[in-house]
Amino acid sequence: MSDEPRQNCYLRLLSEERAAFERASKVPDADRARRTILSREWFEALHKLLNEYCHSLMQPEETGPLKPFPSDAILACSNIAQMLASGNIPQPIKDINLIGGSPDRWPGECRDIATALDYIEHARAGTIRDRAFIVSVSTVFQVDRTTVRDWQNASEQIRTGFEKIPAHQFPNALLKAGARYHFNRKGERTEGVE
Repeated sequence: MSDEPRQNCYLRLLSEERAAFERASKVPDADRARRTILSREWFEALHKLLNEYCHSLMQPEETGPLKPFPSDAILACSNIAQMLASGNIPQPIKDINLIGGSPDRWPGECRDIATALDYIEHARAGTIRDRAFIVSVSTVFQVDRTTVRDWQNASEQIRTGFEKIPAHQFPNALLKAGARYHFNRKGERTEGVE
């Protein structure tokens, strides 16, 4: 197989995976049957894309690694793997009918919520200028204010194992944490989020 057809096939798979992800992530929660179908389609597209990319890495003499690197797909898999490793079922997997109960927060979620709690603490102390810090956090994390207050009530448990983030790292640290949190909870990609 020449380089060009394989590269074209890979670019098609990359485009199909992105489109499948977008379709699956935009279906309303109430449309459970449709969410199930589209989530399964996304996982299938993800499998095909990553399989083709890995194949190119294992046979570099043929074409070398395909480009571009599938960073969004690999990040999605990494986040899913981290959640599963901590005993939590990510939303995309719940959508394919592997339903669990109400799991504890997973480490990545705690890290992001701890960042929000650090922001609130800095704002209260006056090291960050924000009088509406609860509203700011709920907006960035796309949750209601009651959720933010619940986080504050569980602050000690959530913060266990995380060092406090210095004030000078905000608002960037809050924006990144909010984007990661939203992606992991709702399955919606945010560009440039680590």
